[in-house]
Amino acid sequence: MLYLGPVSLVDCVAFCFFLALELVRQVGFFPTAWVVLQALPFLCLKVPLGLLYCRLPLERLASRIPFHKRSPFVRKSSLFEDLVIRCVRYAFANVPPKIGRVFMCREVVTPFLTFRLIRHGRWWRTPHCHEHVEVNWTANPPSPLPPTRNQIQNGTDARQPKSIFDSTLGGGFSMGSSFFYLEFLMTWVKMLEEAGYQSPAIFALEYTLVPDATFPTQLNEAFAGYEYVTSVVNDPQILCVSGDSAGGALALSLLLFLSRMADLAKQKDRQDRLGGYTAPGGPKMAILLSPWTTMISDKHQNTSSDFLNATTLHEYARRYAGAKPVQDHLISPGHCRNRSAWAGAGVGKFCFIYGSEEVLATDIADFADYLARCDIEVETHVLPDAIHVWPVISLFLSSREERRLEGLRAVVQSIRGTMK
Repeated sequence: MLYLGPVSLVDCVAFCFFLALELVRQVGFFPTAWVVLQALPFLCLKVPLGLLYCRLPLERLASRIPFHKRSPFVRKSSLFEDLVIRCVRYAFANVPPKIGRVFMCREVVTPFLTFRLIRHGRWWRTPHCHEHVEVNWTANPPSPLPPTRNQIQNGTDARQPKSIFDSTLGGGFSMGSSFFYLEFLMTWVKMLEEAGYQSPAIFALEYTLVPDATFPTQLNEAFAGYEYVTSVVNDPQILCVSGDSAGGALALSLLLFLSRMADLAKQKDRQDRLGGYTAPGGPKMAILLSPWTTMISDKHQNTSSDFLNATTLHEYARRYAGAKPVQDHLISPGHCRNRSAWAGAGVGKFCFIYGSEEVLATDIADFADYLARCDIEVETHVLPDAIHVWPVISLFLSSREERRLEGLRAVVQSIRGTMK
């Protein structure tokens, strides 16, 4: 079922090598060196001491922090998981976005994925990877789409898909790339095929990051991608919109935008302005992994487990909004409490998957409850003791297959109950 094994220390060394080369190229040697110097006390003192304090099985040390008082995530995590999340927590709070974005950029993650494929002896069986304009396809794109440079498919010929997943990826709007998620998307496709779906396809949007552009550029790109997909397949009922973290926020903003377009199309006096344009219909389903529903909220509460912190998260939100008010419903869809607006999106079912220990947990639960009270079908999966976007993170870090696929299994299970 798994495409590749968990990330190992050898993989980490390779990733750091590719990252160092790209940091020097994109950011410069001295800015990179300064960030590394600032991180040395954390890496050389705080991390090892923290791990010893929490995990070393010595009675004297363990008695200082009893098992039941450790964070829920630490209780269940391996040493490797704990180490990586501590580093990610530091980076999220202290590393500037212009440097953080390099960690997830195409130039780093593409050779890293190639290295992992070679290490697992799967290079010769690698799915073909192509790119079509600025549109990324994972698995089997619709047949009218010519095979170009960033398409991934599990066979040699593209087949007409019977289910398509429009995926918008996270990263606080300031970092992230569809290339970073390729291994996750390949595993998702493989699990869908094993669940009985014929030629499933995943469309992964590569949107412009902040500060290169701010709202509404990202929403316009998300709508253009959705419009493209629906124009190719001509049936939004085989389409599922998905997104994680900031990508989940953008997916919800897209649904609100579709609702507004549908409402405008119904107004006779506006039809002439649209010039005969017909807005695409809503998707059959929306799958949201740890969605950032409300950009700034008092419900965002720091936890001892999660790597996010509310203060930095809200700074990212303000950067994304730019000159616009951050409470704008298309920026912060969780602020929209208009039943007709959400019903007008035409979504058959919303599925929320998030961790019980993440900063956004209370806000996500509140928003999901609101949609349910509006008589909209909602399915919620709360992963116990899990942190932000755990379905993605666990695939890379966890060593046990059950734990690695915990989130993706919930995704596929929800899809099987809705999309035939």
